[in-house]
Amino acid sequence: MRKTLLKLMTGIMIGGMLLSGCQSKENQETTVETQTQQTATKEETAAEETTNPETEDMTAEDAADGESEAVQDSETDQQAIAGETYTYQDMTITIPASWEGKFIIKENENGEDGFSFMQKASYEKEEGMGFLFGFYKSKDMVDESTGADQLAYTDDYAYYVQEPTDVTCWYEDETIVEEYGEMMKAKKAVEESLVIEAENVRYDAKEYVLPMSYCKPIPEYYLENFGSDMIWIARNEIYARHGRIFENVFLSNYFESCSWYEGTVASDAFDESVLSQIEKDNLEIIKAQEEKNAAGKTYPQSCQFGKTYQYDLDGDGRKEDICITYREDEENYDFDLELSLEGDLVIPDTVYDLSREFHRSMDVNYFCLNTKEYFITDISPHYEGLEIAVMDYGMSEDLVTHFYTYDGEFNYIGTVGGFPFKEYMNLDGFAWDGCVRGVIRTDLINTCFSYATWYYDYEAKKLEINEDQIFTMVPTGAYKLKKDIEVHTDQDPQSPMKTIKAQDIFFMETDGLEWIKIKGKDGSEGYLYIDEDGKIEETKENPQDIMEGLFFAG
Repeated sequence: MRKTLLKLMTGIMIGGMLLSGCQSKENQETTVETQTQQTATKEETAAEETTNPETEDMTAEDAADGESEAVQDSETDQQAIAGETYTYQDMTITIPASWEGKFIIKENENGEDGFSFMQKASYEKEEGMGFLFGFYKSKDMVDESTGADQLAYTDDYAYYVQEPTDVTCWYEDETIVEEYGEMMKAKKAVEESLVIEAENVRYDAKEYVLPMSYCKPIPEYYLENFGSDMIWIARNEIYARHGRIFENVFLSNYFESCSWYEGTVASDAFDESVLSQIEKDNLEIIKAQEEKNAAGKTYPQSCQFGKTYQYDLDGDGRKEDICITYREDEENYDFDLELSLEGDLVIPDTVYDLSREFHRSMDVNYFCLNTKEYFITDISPHYEGLEIAVMDYGMSEDLVTHFYTYDGEFNYIGTVGGFPFKEYMNLDGFAWDGCVRGVIRTDLINTCFSYATWYYDYEAKKLEINEDQIFTMVPTGAYKLKKDIEVHTDQDPQSPMKTIKAQDIFFMETDGLEWIKIKGKDGSEGYLYIDEDGKIEETKENPQDIMEGLFFAG
């Protein structure tokens, strides 16, 4: 859940953290559950799990010595067998059988306890190369801006997987690059195999923005990289944890899809005395960051038709007088815009006609305006100037917003699906510089909507949608899965299958073409592969036959 709302966040290089995290621990004791592949007896397995005496007898000087470290790394690699389990402290995972002879495990302590998987072929080319991903635990909240993804937690520790934000393999050898890519496909399966031997472990961390906000104080710096949407959800999930029911439709649907949420208390009956002091303190920290963000954000600004406003549209330091009016043709249900500009560098009473003909000349449909208001926006600080955003109800009320700029000439720069303003979409479509988040209609399994991102192409001076992105679906109510169903663990027809039991399910994300991610109320999730006939590929069943509540709009 949390990941689906972080799609727009940019990662930062993990470099030194990952590579310097490969130092051996002094007097390290590694427990590894291994078996020989065919003939090992329980006694032989027990013998294999015995601590290596050479490692046990290491001195601090030996541990710091490069040669001794290399020996210990080799022994760690030998003890971990593909297809078997590997244990580090209280964490146990299953190593993919397909990794036979292809990996090295580096146990490390770089402020956090944990271990990393390295591609052996890359590592042998250059020490430190080939980082795949690693599992760690921390007493502090996990900073996800560094590529970390929290998997589980207790009252004391956060458990997370760390992944690279760039390819770290030996890229000069194509065979090594291909092998690295194949090994990375196992990441999700390895994550799901994680078992933690500790009290009160919870594995629903991905369904939270701040999984430990109930028991850990939020550091002052922690929220600085959070967008306004994430902070808003983080604040409300503190209440949701205690069963508050939300009147806001987005929040209601969002939390209903979380396995941990049970709405039991009406919003007007909710008593904040149920919150712990840590939760109350964290709420104040979150609210303070929300106020700070709001104070530093000038746009979007709402404007009314027929009134004159002053904005520096072209970024030359001088403001233009802007007045947008519309002409209504009641007989044809038509609305046409007129934009009047006056200013130091603008011919007085210059009028731009933004009628349907204007849009048709650019192969853009223009249907029926939302005449309540329009907006002045600032999509990117790298573009000197502002934009005018006009909302249009579109064909079949598939809402769209048209964007324009002025640089001496009036320019249409693109149309974004939906009304990307918090007042209409609940989420802020301008939360990240250089792009606008709106919605697109998705008719893959039924008619619904997904969030999509339009990026500003500075060279073309156009808003362009990335068609290859994975679209997070707009939260809706639950659908009823009438029987158990097999789903893929990833968007790959060859990926392993798992079962989602008959229950309430939610649609989470899609590629808009053939994959849709579903999630059960119990937290189980996976991908359905939909063929060109709209049927589930593996069973050739119509989704409408096994799910209640689906429909296709005309």
